[in-house]
Amino acid sequence: MTDTTTSPRRILTAALAIGCLFDLLFYGKLPGVSVLLFTLTILSALTVLARMEGVSPARRNLWILVPLIFFAAMLAVRSNGFLLFLDIAACIVLLALLAYFYTAGRIHRSGLVGYYISFVVSAVNSLFRAAPLVSASVKGRGMSNQSARRLLPVLRGLLIALPVAVVFIVLLASADIVFARYVASILSLQFVPDIRAVLWQVVIALSVAWIVAGGLVFALTRRDTGEEEPWETAMSSIPTAVHIGFTEGATVLVVVDLIFLFFGWIQLSYLFGGQNNIAIDGFTYADYARRGFFELLAVSILTMGLILSLHWLTWRETRKQALAFRLLATLMAGLTLLLLASAFFRMSLYEEAYGYTHLRLFVHLFEIWLALLFGWLLVTLWLRPRQFAIGFFAAALGFLVTINLLNPDALIAEQNIARYAATGKIDSYYLADLSEDATPALLAGIDRLHGDEQSLLLYSLQQRLERMKSDTGWQGLASLNLSRWSAYDALTRNQVRLAQAKPVYPPSETVAPADESDSSTSGLR
Repeated sequence: MTDTTTSPRRILTAALAIGCLFDLLFYGKLPGVSVLLFTLTILSALTVLARMEGVSPARRNLWILVPLIFFAAMLAVRSNGFLLFLDIAACIVLLALLAYFYTAGRIHRSGLVGYYISFVVSAVNSLFRAAPLVSASVKGRGMSNQSARRLLPVLRGLLIALPVAVVFIVLLASADIVFARYVASILSLQFVPDIRAVLWQVVIALSVAWIVAGGLVFALTRRDTGEEEPWETAMSSIPTAVHIGFTEGATVLVVVDLIFLFFGWIQLSYLFGGQNNIAIDGFTYADYARRGFFELLAVSILTMGLILSLHWLTWRETRKQALAFRLLATLMAGLTLLLLASAFFRMSLYEEAYGYTHLRLFVHLFEIWLALLFGWLLVTLWLRPRQFAIGFFAAALGFLVTINLLNPDALIAEQNIARYAATGKIDSYYLADLSEDATPALLAGIDRLHGDEQSLLLYSLQQRLERMKSDTGWQGLASLNLSRWSAYDALTRNQVRLAQAKPVYPPSETVAPADESDSSTSGLR
């Protein structure tokens, strides 16, 4: 990898412009279309600089632009806080991976450790690569000896004059109160309005420019050597240095398979068998079914790690041993899918009893994508063992894409209102705390609620409308967001009705008594 570019000043200029754009788009503003604009600007700068530098991108890796642009665009569509955090995090990770794989490497061949190392290497290079770039730019504009000889006497004169000027200023300030006021104003920088905010913006812009410059130069200067990546070399050497015998590995698989077989038999007999079987042992079906989903989810995740670790560390000397290992691992993966089905079913029953929340919905979706990932694990276990990581990466992206497309807040509002129509139970305070994503759904279903539940939601929506009217920062171009505008439009169309809403007291009376049984699992919100 070379550390030089043909024009460091060109990269620095682009990075400074991007830093200023960051300040313009984000400082004091809500995230919205600004993230997409900023991302497209970085991609455009990278493309233009690559052409100027004569660098050709690795086309096989450019598919990563699709999820990157998608997640950046979703920040202009959704307004759920946690979802925005996930989307921003995804954009940062994908930009780091793009910098690493822009000109070299193969994303689809990277192992799980490879993705982590690629991100860390990109992050470190983004932090430190700008320093030599600035140094090279300064050297390119170095002063001539004649200019230096002219400047040095001036600098010496200024140093000599500094203490003299301080003495005179102090004496004159003591003599004249107006002069003293001007001096105090200058020293405190009060002649510049909001100087602290201005300095903070400058620091942010320069910091972003520094990181962007490092990332750009790293992306443009990394070269494909045609050899294995360093982590692949390291990982391929580990099994010869640290490994366990086939008997030990097979024993672990057999023991865990037996445990899972017994647990699977219980699930088929009791959980999926219905009320009659579980009642024989003295349990209620509700108490039995509406628990354990987090434990089962944790077991499923640990099982995947166990299979991957044993596949990596177990020494298989013959084809029979390799076949036996795969069969035992396949049995374990199949039984884990049964565990996931049990966790999924339990979560469904829990949602029917206590309603939908963010965490419950996210866990539900995560279980689906984890099951798909186990399917991919089985494929790679038999056909392409080195390709598991790209499936893991795709599943992670697929999970985030699904959440964005699903619009969780609107779905939670719709499902909980429908549940209220069937059971008369609802947590109105939780619905009132949902983001603008849920506002149209809440207004559409408000007539299905009654009494205090309806009054509380009407009042909370009226308060939201007042906040959006008084704080119009969300209406700026940089903060443009489809969800906020849709919510504002729906609220203004119903403002006559909302204006009649009154606060409801006390808060505890608006929560359905049946939901109080949810207190033992309040962490599921």
